[in-house]
Amino acid sequence: MIIYSTKPVATWTVEEVVDWSRKVLYFLKEDQEILRKQEVDGRKLLALKDLDAVLKILPYGPATVLLTAIEKMKKSQHDKGKSHLDLSLFHFVIFFRLKYYSFQICLNVKFYTFISNFNSTRHS
Repeated sequence: MIIYSTKPVATWTVEEVVDWSRKVLYFLKEDQEILRKQEVDGRKLLALKDLDAVLKILPYGPATVLLTAIEKMKKSQHDKGKSHLDLSLFHFVIFFRLKYYSFQICLNVKFYTFISNFNSTRHS
């Protein structure tokens, strides 16, 4: 469970939304800049409901991550009666962001191949 702020989401500034997108959603710098340029504060963040609307400002991957996080925020606040952000989507975010960090997977495969080749030549 990730608790980002005890401050109500609706009162977040643009910079707090950008900081949250970086720390919790692992947004890339260009996605963070889009939120900053669009001046997405806490009220605007909570007003985002529609994937088509969000796709007008963000690429598909970050847009779906953002909408999922917003829905979890709203559900958490409604279910628990809390006014702070209480997220438990860490694993979802990590899984989804693999698409954007696919080069790391490629590096891991190359490293595994290198180690396998090294071990097989060493034992020959």
